Amino acid sequence: MVLEVAFGDTKLEVEVRPTGAGRYSVTVDGRDVDVEPRIVPGGVLLCIGDRVLDVVVGGDDPSAPFLARGSRRARAIVETEKQRRARERRRGLSDDGAKVIASPMHGRVVKLLVASGDAVAAGQAVAVVEAMKMENEIRSRGAGRVREVRVSAGDAVEVKTVLVVLE
Repeated sequence: MVLEVAFGDTKLEVEVRPTGAGRYSVTVDGRDVDVEPRIVPGGVLLCIGDRVLDVVVGGDDPSAPFLARGSRRARAIVETEKQRRARERRRGLSDDGAKVIASPMHGRVVKLLVASGDAVAAGQAVAVVEAMKMENEIRSRGAGRVREVRVSAGDAVEVKTVLVVLE
């Protein structure tokens, strides 16, 4: 299984393979290490040679673990590539990190209010989508510059259809 692990700005690709007897071979940046996880109350101890990392689940976001070694602690995000892409889509990011503005509803694009290259402010309307005989302005959550407009006036759209991509 390949996981992406992020500590702040540091991102690593980690490959985990079970080796039997409760141990795992883990490849990080091309280096193989043998890991023995031990479940403890509130988390997991990762025994790596003579070192022990304490993975503590808790804090503000109980789904995001902390890695601790002695007094040093760092919040870690551990997820598969598929989970990362889904999280970024929910946050309005495309696979390359660009911001996307998607339709929140089924309908028809009535009017586009921006073109490629335009600057967009947070909260600015970028398109009008008609649904159930009502016109709805679709607004940008953040500021940016329009990299691409993916629809045209008159196009039918579904929920999550990308309308505009911002840089």
